[in-house]
Amino acid sequence: MASSSNQNMGALPLSFPLLNGENYDFWCVKMKTQLMSNDVWEYVQDGFEDYEGVEVALSNEQKKQLKVDNRINAKALSMIQQGVSNNLFPRIINETKAKKAWDILYNEYRGNLKVKTIKLQSLRRDYENLKMKDSELLTDYFSRLMDVVNQMKTYGEDVATQKVVEKILINLPTKYDSIVAVIENTQDLATLSVAELMGSLKTFEQRLNRQSEKSIESAFQSKLNVSTPKPHGKGSSSSHNQSRGHFSSGGNFERGRGGNDRGRGRGRNNFQSGNNFQRGNNFQARGNDEATQPRCGICKKGSHVDKDCWFRGKPQCYNCNKFGHVKKDCRVTNNQQANYSEEQEGGGCMFYACQAASEQKNDV
Repeated sequence: MASSSNQNMGALPLSFPLLNGENYDFWCVKMKTQLMSNDVWEYVQDGFEDYEGVEVALSNEQKKQLKVDNRINAKALSMIQQGVSNNLFPRIINETKAKKAWDILYNEYRGNLKVKTIKLQSLRRDYENLKMKDSELLTDYFSRLMDVVNQMKTYGEDVATQKVVEKILINLPTKYDSIVAVIENTQDLATLSVAELMGSLKTFEQRLNRQSEKSIESAFQSKLNVSTPKPHGKGSSSSHNQSRGHFSSGGNFERGRGGNDRGRGRGRNNFQSGNNFQRGNNFQARGNDEATQPRCGICKKGSHVDKDCWFRGKPQCYNCNKFGHVKKDCRVTNNQQANYSEEQEGGGCMFYACQAASEQKNDV
């Protein structure tokens, strides 16, 4: 069973990381792991003795060992060649030793000490300027940070765990201030691991997300309730106002009980200032506010001037204050006169032309 399992594992196709010229740091780590898993890394790191240029005849034991070394070297070199893109392959095309091919790529992309120092300085700058954005997820920020940290380590920088922990806590947005204060007061940052820190922060982030979702849902529900009209049923304010003849401000009026605003509704009319209405089946706004209109000297109304007054040249009754007849011919009872006087005090303006025409017909 064990031999069958090993044979199946050996039959699995190998997948090599591909070097394209910009990802050497990651490629180097992946390829080294691949070479070590195939037990050929020593031939890449240290090379082997091929007895080149040796004039002394080799013993049978040396010849056997040289044959094994050449076979393992060819395997390692083949893996390196497969892990290089076609445009980079000419750099190692003439090399027959795996160590030399590896060293060529290392020197070109990792560089000498001066190049390494410049690259490391650039990574340090990126590390210091790295901050978490307000709209960024915690996992995305952690990935960006660890990417820079790992690159610094590949160039020989010793980045302590405590330094990474402090970096994360310092550069979190203000919404994490409460959890940061708790961690700094209850945990020893010198022994706190990055995994433990991220576990606490992720739990707090999930709580923030749930609260944000509840707030959005509550705001949406409130907006929906405001925009939905309430049903007009018995006892509702809208139905109550309509049954009593109540109208909204801006030129409308408020009537008393019943439909008669001269009899049973006496004293209950509530007129809005600066708005006129005409009586009957239709009400129509006339003019602007009386304070801004010229006042008629005949009928004392502010909707017209003397020359345009309908009652110009007509007699006025001093009993009911109406035009078209005199006091001795007045037919208005005391009760009707009182009602009319109350309406005048309320500020209402009736349609003068219609009223005068009616009264002239009665006088004939």
